Amino acid sequence: TSYAPEAKRLLPVLLRSLNDSVSRSLHRVMAGSDEEIRILTQTFASKIFSSRDMYADLDEDAVRQVFHDFKVSLAIPETELPSRLRVCLMIDDAVLSHLKGVLDMGSLRKGDAGVGRCWVKVVEENFPDSRLDDRPLVDGIDTSGMSRYMKNTRGSYHGWTMVALDALVEVFDGLRQLRGLVEYHQEGKAYLGEGKWSA
Repeated sequence: TSYAPEAKRLLPVLLRSLNDSVSRSLHRVMAGSDEEIRILTQTFASKIFSSRDMYADLDEDAVRQVFHDFKVSLAIPETELPSRLRVCLMIDDAVLSHLKGVLDMGSLRKGDAGVGRCWVKVVEENFPDSRLDDRPLVDGIDTSGMSRYMKNTRGSYHGWTMVALDALVEVFDGLRQLRGLVEYHQEGKAYLGEGKWSA
């Protein structure tokens, strides 16, 4: 959703880092033989939606609607939707600003910029989920099975959260196992993987 002049330089860096992070994470997170992981790595591709006229400056709710409309256009029965179609990734000014800060710090240190810890916004398409109305909620968050500590630290959840590039495969695998995106949410923090969040 960001079409600022600097986005032209930063977006390819972010997309290359996304692909690299996914490739590295597949070996760590997914079960399967070396050959299966190799095929998965070679066939992975992101579908990019980019149009200044359509997407410039959209907020998370508008991105959710665009993603919903895309899913409807696929005409796939809801019972057969793969878990990867439960969420989409959103790149906006905040995401690119964070990436720029990490790259600038990396150039000052003349070392690895740590781009895998950069985050994107992950937007849940089916939010709010009407099927979950009977579950106990705190500030709109499904709290069934959560400890009191988790309930108090999640903050308000609005159907999206920030996830580091290196943690995306873990999150998608969790969604495949029917976990909710809210489980990776903490107010104002990015999920870094393995149950850790940014400071």
